[in-house]
Amino acid sequence: RSSESEALQINGLYSKSSTPQQLRLDPGISLTENDLDIISQNTQNSRFDKDYLEIESLYVKKFNKTGWKLTGKDNLISNNFNSNLRQIDNGADQIVGNDFKNDLKYNVNIGTLRNSFGFRLGRLKTNFDLNASLYDFKLKDNIRNKDVSNNQLIVSPSLMLFYALTNKKMINFIYNYNQLAPQENNLFEGLVQTNYRSFR
Repeated sequence: RSSESEALQINGLYSKSSTPQQLRLDPGISLTENDLDIISQNTQNSRFDKDYLEIESLYVKKFNKTGWKLTGKDNLISNNFNSNLRQIDNGADQIVGNDFKNDLKYNVNIGTLRNSFGFRLGRLKTNFDLNASLYDFKLKDNIRNKDVSNNQLIVSPSLMLFYALTNKKMINFIYNYNQLAPQENNLFEGLVQTNYRSFR
C-alpha cells in the first residue's frame, strides 16, 4: 500500500496434478459391432496431467465517493490426457481401435484485463466492470493427427445498480455477460469409460 487511498497487490499461484486411473468391468461388454461373443472383461488405463500457473496484479484507487480498480491476470494451463480402452475376449487381450484411445495435449493462455469503477450518490450505489480476455487455444490430438488452434478476444461488461428505499429495503439491477474457455473434459473424441457403469 502506497497510501490510505492507493494500493498495489501482486499474486502468483502454481499447481501441478496427475491422475492415473485403471478401471475394470467384469463381465465386460463388446466394443465392436456385430460381436456376439461373451466379453469376459473391459479394462482401461488412463492418465490426466495438468499444470496451472496464474499471475495477477491489482491496483486500487479510492476517491471521495468513487473507487477505481484495475486488475491484470494471466493464466497458463497445460493438460495431457491419455486413455486406452480394451476388451478381453476368450482370454485374449484385444485393443479394439483408435475410437477407444485418446492421446491429446491441450494448452490455453488467457490474458485478462479488468477495469472496475464504482460510485455512491445518495441512496444509489453503482458498480461497472469491463472485462477483456484474450484466449489462445492449442489442441493436438496424436491419435487422429489433428491440430487445432484458435485466438479470440472476448469483452464482458457487467453493471450493478443498488438503490436503498429504506435502511432495511433495497432494490437492485444486475447485468453481466461472460464466456468460458472450453473445458478439458469435453475435448476428447475417443470413447472413455468414466466409471463402472457408463462410457462417454
